Amino acid sequence: MAKQTEQSSWVQKSKNEINSVLAKFNKSKVIFKSPTKKWQIAIRWMLFFGPLLTLVAIFIFAMFYIKKTPGLYYFIPVVTIILGLVFDGFIIYYLIKWTKIMRLQKNILDNLDFKKLYDWGLKETFEDKIDVINISSSYNLPPSKVVNLENNTKIDQVLNLHHTSFEISLGSITHKTKKKTSSNYTEPIFYRVPILTLKPLKKPVKDNMIIQLVDLNNDFFRPAQTVKTGNPTFDDIFVVGSNQKDLSHVLPPSVQTKLIAEQQKSATIPVMIFEDGILTLIFQSYLVDGWNDHKMVINDVEFFSDWDHVTNDIITKMQIDLNWLKDSLNWANQFDIVDVK
Repeated sequence: MAKQTEQSSWVQKSKNEINSVLAKFNKSKVIFKSPTKKWQIAIRWMLFFGPLLTLVAIFIFAMFYIKKTPGLYYFIPVVTIILGLVFDGFIIYYLIKWTKIMRLQKNILDNLDFKKLYDWGLKETFEDKIDVINISSSYNLPPSKVVNLENNTKIDQVLNLHHTSFEISLGSITHKTKKKTSSNYTEPIFYRVPILTLKPLKKPVKDNMIIQLVDLNNDFFRPAQTVKTGNPTFDDIFVVGSNQKDLSHVLPPSVQTKLIAEQQKSATIPVMIFEDGILTLIFQSYLVDGWNDHKMVINDVEFFSDWDHVTNDIITKMQIDLNWLKDSLNWANQFDIVDVK
């Protein structure tokens, strides 16, 4: 009950902070909701037909003038150009309006101190003191080298954090690849990969290894050399890739038991990589619409409704991020290197 009161206190304090920023803009009639798919299709058609009809009308005018066509027939290009200009005018109006809305959203978010807001949320989500170092487009703790960060890959937003016993970077990457269609054409495919990196400061890890599900259908993470732990139950679930035979430092029996239990109740089991003293947790990837898709990007707030719902949109996104961090750290807690509460 006390915890719930604290969280309510954090939410209320954050709402007050956000509302004080919104008061500077006074745009109570603004609607941030993006157009429906039907409207988007209609806009695309108008964007196509508007200029086309205008050009056709000009061409008809020119032909009628050259051939000295009787004035009675001029109603055809007149109607055509009016229709084209109506479409053009609507598109111009829509683009100007939406550009202003997007600029307003950016100005609101730029005026908010998200570092302070996340610090408040962290303080009341965790018993331990975790502080925000920064929110950026780079990992302070780079992921394992098996993660491709170079070719057709973009690092989304990253929450870089500090604790007296460890440092954390939580974020995602978006990767572009190509897929052949049934017509033998290639189309771009984008997928997003959530990644957490953690570096213990008081219990450094020197061993290098990969731990993943046995039936993981991904050759990219398939280790070249595997090691059996001697625990049949664990070895039936996880495969361990390492060139070291002694796994007792990272994978003692107690940790194996905890990983087995966590696997049974968790919906998402990450690939766990220890490399150069850093633990990298790579979670299940999912398809997105493109580089700028907002889905599950740290601190990427999207306004969904009118002005009165802006504050709730921001708070909801922050709560999603904090819960994501808590769930991710739960996997790190299964090892004896950290114990985040």
